[in-house]
Amino acid sequence: SLDGGTQIHGTVAVKEIKVPVNQKQKNRLVQEVSALRALQSSHYGNTSGSTCKTYVIKLHDAYLFQQGADRKLWLVMEWAGNGPLTDTVTKVRLTEPQMSVVVRQLLVAVRQCHIMGWLHRDIKSDNVLVMADGGCRLADFGAACSVLDCQDTSSGHVGTPHWTAPEAIRENKWST
Repeated sequence: SLDGGTQIHGTVAVKEIKVPVNQKQKNRLVQEVSALRALQSSHYGNTSGSTCKTYVIKLHDAYLFQQGADRKLWLVMEWAGNGPLTDTVTKVRLTEPQMSVVVRQLLVAVRQCHIMGWLHRDIKSDNVLVMADGGCRLADFGAACSVLDCQDTSSGHVGTPHWTAPEAIRENKWST
């Protein structure tokens, strides 16, 4: 534990973010932490109470602190031993069965987000992390929003331009 709070065992990843002065960017940080915290439940949408496998990166804890003149936010997350999917697919050619596992796990993660009322809004191979066991986790919720909070941005562009859906490029409104 960094401050006597959450006990963490094993290897973790720490995403260090300089807290911006701009209020809009601060709100995005709050949304990212809120989304990750909300998505930690392994019982999402499951009325039977049994555990569902989650493919969203685990957030252990978040720490806000002052470092000199800068405010920093540390997101302490589970370690993804093989880094982003982008790195994997540029080094090796995945077989169809391997790719089907990646797609299935990503679809389960997206379903979990939607059931819990969150939109990721920046799904791309850089934001899919490959675990040491070969499994995948959806990560980087910096562009995420709650379905209730992002209704008025349904026609705006969010995320990475090269990965933008055609209807967003055409500026067609979407609905939930």
